[in-house]
Amino acid sequence: MIRWTLTPNYAGTDAGELFGSLADTFAAQGDRVTRDKTSEVLRTEIGMRRFYIKRYQACGMNIRRIIGPNRVELEWKNLLRFARWGIPTATVVAYGQERRFGMFMRGAL
Repeated sequence: MIRWTLTPNYAGTDAGELFGSLADTFAAQGDRVTRDKTSEVLRTEIGMRRFYIKRYQACGMNIRRIIGPNRVELEWKNLLRFARWGIPTATVVAYGQERRFGMFMRGAL
């Protein structure tokens, strides 16, 4: 099951096309900013705007893969919550995750 949300302000834009689905987001290219065994951050430009893509992949048998929220879900919920509270944060264009048989497989924001 893939759960993906594109912010309505970006629907129909070049950014909306690049981040239109989880598969599109994982296919996106850019300059690698950082990487570890479970995540990577890319920087890409569309027109005159710079976007950062944070992608997470499942790694090993971690209990968090099966129950509870995973790192990417916690991160997007916190960023959206901070924005609602008026705390300056990066604008979240799109976010979501893929689960198979209830286990976290990959996610991005």
